Amino acid sequence: MREMKDSGVEWIGEIPIDWAVSKIKFVAKSNLNALSEDTAATQMIDYIDIGSVTYTNGIELVQRFSFDEAPSRARRVVHIGDTIISTVRTYLKAVAYIEKEYDGFIASTGFSVLTPNQGLNRKYLYYAVSSHSFISEVESNSVGISYPAINDSVLIDLKSVFPALKTQHRIADYLDAKCAQIDRAIARQQEAIEKLKEYKLSVITEAVTKGLNPDVPMKDSGIEWIGKIPEGWNVSSLGYNVDLIQTGPFGSQLHAEDYTDEGVYVINPANIQNGKLYLEGAPTISNQKATELSQHLLALGDIVFARRGEMGRCACIEDDDQYFCGTGCMKVKCGSSLSPKFAILYLQIPFMKQYLELNSVGTTMANLNSSIISRIPMIIPPFCEQEEIVVFLRHRSVLSDDAIAGKQKIIDKLTEYKKSLIYEVVTGKREV
Repeated sequence: MREMKDSGVEWIGEIPIDWAVSKIKFVAKSNLNALSEDTAATQMIDYIDIGSVTYTNGIELVQRFSFDEAPSRARRVVHIGDTIISTVRTYLKAVAYIEKEYDGFIASTGFSVLTPNQGLNRKYLYYAVSSHSFISEVESNSVGISYPAINDSVLIDLKSVFPALKTQHRIADYLDAKCAQIDRAIARQQEAIEKLKEYKLSVITEAVTKGLNPDVPMKDSGIEWIGKIPEGWNVSSLGYNVDLIQTGPFGSQLHAEDYTDEGVYVINPANIQNGKLYLEGAPTISNQKATELSQHLLALGDIVFARRGEMGRCACIEDDDQYFCGTGCMKVKCGSSLSPKFAILYLQIPFMKQYLELNSVGTTMANLNSSIISRIPMIIPPFCEQEEIVVFLRHRSVLSDDAIAGKQKIIDKLTEYKKSLIYEVVTGKREV
């Protein structure tokens, strides 16, 4: 068993006696290359944003813009062997290694771009700073509640562990192989989850467009992508079946300084996923501010609709808690002919996303407005059938969701194992 010593850093603990602890700024440079607006005004850029990088999967999405249409934060130039780590919204734990395919791409200034010094294994640096414990240090040194951020100079002042170069090579190779093996196992589970989600969506689509009785007489809906519907159902638009469609407050009405540490949750597009509200990271405003803008409060049965970004995201308010419709959303109040729970199910069908993408406005980012939402084509069963379909799909969804949850537990265990493996290896607690 190798001889160990105290590292002097709480999160690192003991390390091999011949290993060293160093601040990141002594082994790597940060933000070496920035894109000049003067020299790049007309060029096309491949842009990596904070929201398109995850701790688990690295870079998941790259957007292509002409520079003059790109977000103003598109500045950092990245090269092979760099590591990018988020310095804003640090709770996202956005960290990635820059492979050959991303060489020369442009990253948000919300990243710190770390370029290893000579004499340091580039992949080892990535593993050292992607250790979950190091990322936790980044979070704990961030400031701000709703939008936590860390200054680049503070980030590179943090410490990690650096053995001899030969050991770095061995560790990087070992973790490359082991992490690839774990990632393949995770990918298999994710593929199974996607198939379960597709099946669930097909059941929803069949029920909300064809009903539950396969023997009922059918008629042509007049909508090509829906086809035939039960004879007793009506073809209409969302606008004819709701009492209100209202856009969230203007930016001049709600500012970042209005956010508080606790209070009424503000629902933004990021807080709407798979037909449900996800409140992690959601900002809050005071009860007083919510009362001042009470027309934007969300009530039981209201539908909150994301009006920008990924098309079709919406959720129904299903409890009596207070929520506030954010600037990037719209609230919809259903009339007596339309069950909000049925509407949410209908709005999830794949054709709806395609319809909204085709009818959205905007160049840099797709946007919806009340007119577009109002024109959404709706298939309206009798209200009693809507309720029957909701009950049926709730039961079927439980079965699908349980199967998905089982697969997700396996993914979570594999992810935790990967985290602990990286930590133990880069701190020398596991010898390779």
